[in-house]
Amino acid sequence: MTSKAKDIVMKRNILLASGAAVVLASSSAVALGSAGAAAHLHTLKLHAKQLQTKELGKAHEVEADVLRSGGHRVGYSTESCFFGGQGEKCIVTITLKNGVMYGHYTFPITDGSTPTVARGKVKGGLGAYDGVKGKIKVRATSRMETLTIRYG
Repeated sequence: MTSKAKDIVMKRNILLASGAAVVLASSSAVALGSAGAAAHLHTLKLHAKQLQTKELGKAHEVEADVLRSGGHRVGYSTESCFFGGQGEKCIVTITLKNGVMYGHYTFPITDGSTPTVARGKVKGGLGAYDGVKGKIKVRATSRMETLTIRYG
């Protein structure tokens, strides 16, 4: 191998090693950032008042709600719910001033007494809620739903 060829191979190896170091450092920073974010959870408590509901079939319903916190309107939510043997399964989108969260929850089959409680997961978001994960608890009464969302 000529001296020039050795220089090219050496430079390529240095570049590859440098690139690997950058990737490793970046993934370490992401891992540390994720661990820190997971340790800090936020909690939102929102009251949902129904704006409109539409049946899209015998076992499918969609709903739009206005969300309030501390007496102020803070956003809106939409739910698409399916009724079946395991209860009412819903996909929810929560739109707030700084972004959107989405997830799902399930109301178990009950004897018809109120209030009923659904539990589920926050699966992601956009804007200020980009990449969030967490839990959703929905408590339904005849007047409204109360959503408690823990995310991080």
